[in-house]
Order: sequence, then C-alpha cells, then structure tokens
Amino acid sequence: MTNKTTWRTDSKHSTFESADAKRSLLLESDSNLSVKVRRRSDNTYVLKVRSEAVDETPSKSLKNKKTKNRAARRNEKNKRNKN
Repeated sequence: MTNKTTWRTDSKHSTFESADAKRSLLLESDSNLSVKVRRRSDNTYVLKVRSEAVDETPSKSLKNKKTKNRAARRNEKNKRNKN
C-alpha cells in the first residue's frame, strides 16, 4: 500500500499494559487502522495511529517530466523564452 498518511500520536501511557489495552480496543473498533506502541526515553509509552486507506492520486503526466540531458533542457528553455 502506498500513499499512507503519517503516524499521529493518539495517547500517552505510563505502562505498556495500559497502552496495549488501548491498542487492542482501537484495532477491534476499526480494522482500517495501523496502531503501534512506542517506548520513549522517559519510560512512557506512546500510542501512534494511522489510517491504511489508500487515496487514489492521479498519475503525473509525462509532459511535466524533466528532460535528462543538458541540450534538451537548453532547447526547452529557449522555447519558453521565445514566447
């Protein structure tokens, strides 16, 4: 799956057990979520969530693709400046 959204912090917990319980509740309520528990350096646990829904993005046209060699770029630049 591509084009996933970024992880966002859902909640902070002092123990792993409470974070894990919240994680299991979220996974049961919505199957379209990715959930992870991360331990921080101050020994707290952060629950992070993101949606797995894939957005259909239109493919980029080849017209906007940058040319690869110097001569072709120079020719395109000259064409733009003439108009």
